[in-house]
Amino acid sequence: MKKLSILGLLLFSVAAQSLHAGEGIDSLNAFFNEVRTLRADFVQYRTDQENRVVQESSGVLLLEKPGKVRLEYKLPYEQLYVADGDRIWSYDPDLEQAIVKQLDAAIGDTPILLLSGHSDLDKSFTTRELEQGKDRHTLYWVELTPKKAESAFEKVRIAFTRKDRELRIMELEDALGYSTFIQFKNVERNITHGFNAFNFTPPKGVDVIRDLPAEQ
Repeated sequence: MKKLSILGLLLFSVAAQSLHAGEGIDSLNAFFNEVRTLRADFVQYRTDQENRVVQESSGVLLLEKPGKVRLEYKLPYEQLYVADGDRIWSYDPDLEQAIVKQLDAAIGDTPILLLSGHSDLDKSFTTRELEQGKDRHTLYWVELTPKKAESAFEKVRIAFTRKDRELRIMELEDALGYSTFIQFKNVERNITHGFNAFNFTPPKGVDVIRDLPAEQ
C-alpha cells in the first residue's frame, strides 16, 4: 500500500442535494470566525474510482490561524507537513527527504490548508449548502468548488455536527476520480500549542528540495 500524501486529502463519493436552510454555511462561517487554534486526531481513507479503499492512515492535526498547520501522519508510515504561515515543509523520514514550498503556491494542492484561514474562501471558491443522505440528522454539509480550473481537486466537502457545530469530516474529489475522506476526532478548539509546533528544521543529512522563488 502506498504512502498517503497531504496533496491528496479528503472524500468518499456521496450524493448531495441543495438545501434551502443555511446551517452548514453558518457553521463554516462560525468555524473561521471563532476558531483561532485547533487540535484533532484524524483517520483518513483514500478510495479509487470503484469506491474501494486503497490507502488508510491516521495521525494528528494542529492548526493556528492564519496559515499555520502541522499535519503528522503516524500510521502506517510517518510523514510530516508543517506550514508556518509563509512556507510549507513536507518531510519523509524513510526517504530522508524534505521539500519546502511557498505557502501560496501550495494552497491549490493542499486542501487541508483551507482550514487555516490562509486564503479568502469567497474569492477562491463557490460555496453551497448540501444535504447528505442518512446523516442529515446529525451533520451539516457544505461544498466548496474551486473557481480556478488549475486546482488539483474538483470538490471539497466539509461536515459539521448539528449538536455543537464541531468540525467532523472533510472530503475531496480529485480530477482523476479518486476520493479522500478524513474524519476528525477528539477536536479541541482555541488551545495553546507548543512553541515549536509550526517550526521545522530538516534533520542533519536529509536531502532538502527547495521549490521557492529565486530570492528565497
